[in-house]
Amino acid sequence: CPMKLDVGKFGSMFESQGVNRLTRWYAEPGCSGDKEDLPFNPKGDWSKVSIEPGSCMGSFCQFKDVCPSTAAVQTANSADIVVMNHHMLAKHPGFAAVCLAIDEAHELEDSVRSATALSLSSSHIPGLVARARDYMSNPDSTNLVKDPLNMLFADIDHRIDDGEGEEFWPGWGRIKGQDMHPLFEAVSKVGEEAKRIQDPAEKENAGRFHKRLTDIAMLALACASGSYRTLSKEYAEGDWALHCHKRGDRITLEAVPAEVSHVISTLQEKYNTCVLTSATMSQGGSFDYFRFCLGFDKAGENAPIDLRYSLGVPSPYPLKDMGVTVVPTNSPDPKKDYNEWSDWAVRAVVHTVRTMQGRTLVLSSSMRMAQRYKDAISQHTRYPVKVQGDAGRTELKDWFANTTEGVLVASRSFFQGIDVSGESLSCVVIDRVPFAPPSDPVEKVVTKSICKRTGMGEFEARIIPKACNLMQQAAGRLIRSSTDKGVVVCLDRRAVAGRMSARIMESFPPFPVSVSSVDINNYMMGNELAYPMKTVQFKSRTLSRFK
Repeated sequence: CPMKLDVGKFGSMFESQGVNRLTRWYAEPGCSGDKEDLPFNPKGDWSKVSIEPGSCMGSFCQFKDVCPSTAAVQTANSADIVVMNHHMLAKHPGFAAVCLAIDEAHELEDSVRSATALSLSSSHIPGLVARARDYMSNPDSTNLVKDPLNMLFADIDHRIDDGEGEEFWPGWGRIKGQDMHPLFEAVSKVGEEAKRIQDPAEKENAGRFHKRLTDIAMLALACASGSYRTLSKEYAEGDWALHCHKRGDRITLEAVPAEVSHVISTLQEKYNTCVLTSATMSQGGSFDYFRFCLGFDKAGENAPIDLRYSLGVPSPYPLKDMGVTVVPTNSPDPKKDYNEWSDWAVRAVVHTVRTMQGRTLVLSSSMRMAQRYKDAISQHTRYPVKVQGDAGRTELKDWFANTTEGVLVASRSFFQGIDVSGESLSCVVIDRVPFAPPSDPVEKVVTKSICKRTGMGEFEARIIPKACNLMQQAAGRLIRSSTDKGVVVCLDRRAVAGRMSARIMESFPPFPVSVSSVDINNYMMGNELAYPMKTVQFKSRTLSRFK
C-alpha cells in the first residue's frame, strides 16, 4: 500500500528495519508489489505495508496512479483472460467475463473466509486516529476512537501476560460492551461530517472511512461483549468466531464467518459458467465434503446453486508402481505422550534423511518442531537443510529444486504449492496427521455449522475430512511428473492404527504400504518390502493386519 509507505502521513510506527527493507524492495524497477514475489520472508512487517480492503480508498486515493493493487484490477478489467488468486476473486467478484475457472478449488473455502473476515490490529490505531482527525473538527474528539480501542487492547495484553496463551476467545467481562459506546459516537460524528462534504471524491473517501470505522466499532463491541450477535445485521447472519492472537507486540482481533455460501452465491450470479478443479476435491469418490464446505448443500433463496456436474478423473500416472508409503508402527502415540513422540520423530527424520541421501521435504505440524528437525539434520547429517522462514517461499522452492541433496523443512503452509519434480524431491515426510487444534475458535464454529446442516458428528463432518484433505495435498508433493518416484513417510501411527485409519489411508497415493522404516532403504535398493501392511475387506470396512 503506497499510502502506508508514506511515513510522513502515518508517523514513526512504521520505522523499522523490516519495513525499510520492504520499502527498498518496492522501490526497485518493475516491482509488482505482490507478496509472492518477495525474495525474503517479511514476517509481521508485511501487515504494516499491505493493502487492507476495509480502509483502501481505491480510485479516490492520492496514490492510485502508483498503487499495484489498483493497477492489477485495472489490467484485469481490460483483459480477455484474467489469472488471479482466490482472495482477489472474493474481494472483486464479477469481472467482465463469461466463464470462471477456479483451480485448487479445495482452497476456496478458506480464502473466501479470510477475505470476508473483520480484523483490527493494535498497530492500526495511530492510522485510524490520523484519519479520524481529518473528519472530526474537534481534535479532542479523536479520543473517542483512541481511548476505547487502547483500553480493549490493553486488557487483552494483560490477559496474555497472565498466562492465558497467545490465541484465545475474547469476551472476559472486565471490558463491558458499554465501554465501546464512545467509539460509536465517533462513528456518528464521521458520518455526519461525510454528509456535509460537497466534493464527490472527498465525499467518497469519507464514506469509505465511515464504513471502515463502523466495522471496527462493531468488531470491538463484539470482542468486548464476547458475542458475535452484536455485529451489524450485514455480518451477524450465521455463526462467527471471535478470535484474538498476539504475535510479538502486535495484537489482532478477528471476527471470522463460519459460512462462505453468500460469496459463492454472488459469484454464481456474476458468471454464466463456473468450472472448479482440484486434485483433492473428492474423498473416496465423493464430492460431498467439498459441497458442505462451500454451502452447496444449503437450501433457500440466497443459497448457492448446487454443482450441476461432478467428475473424478483418475491420475494419468501408474501411481501404484511409483512409490511406497511408510508408517512406522513402533512410534509412540503423539496424543498419549507428545514429548516421547517428538523425541522419537526427530530421530526418525534424521534416519530418513540419511537413508534418502537428502532429497527430502519434511512437513511439520508446528514451527517449533520444524526448527528441531532442521537443527538435528544440520548436526547429524552432511546434507544442506533450510527451514521455512530462512528465505521467502519462492526462493526456498528454487533452492530446493536446484539442490540435489537438499532438505527443506516447513509447516502446514507448505503442504501445497510446492511443485518440484525430479530427484530433488524423492521423499515427503509428514510428521503428524494434521488435525486442527481442538482450541481453534474458527474450526469450532465451522464444524458446528456443517454438523447443524448435515446432521453428522464432528469427526465425520469436518475433523477427519479436513485432515484427509491436507494429507492428500502433502503426499501429493511427491509425484509431479511421469518419471517421479519415491517415498511418503508418515510418523503418526494413528494413520494405520486409529479408528479412522481407513479414511486417512485413502489420502495417500495408492502405493504399497509398509509399517517399518526399514523398508525405506528396501524400496530405494529395489528390494521387496520386509514389513508390508496387509488389508482385508470386511463388510465394506478396511481392517489392517501387520506381519
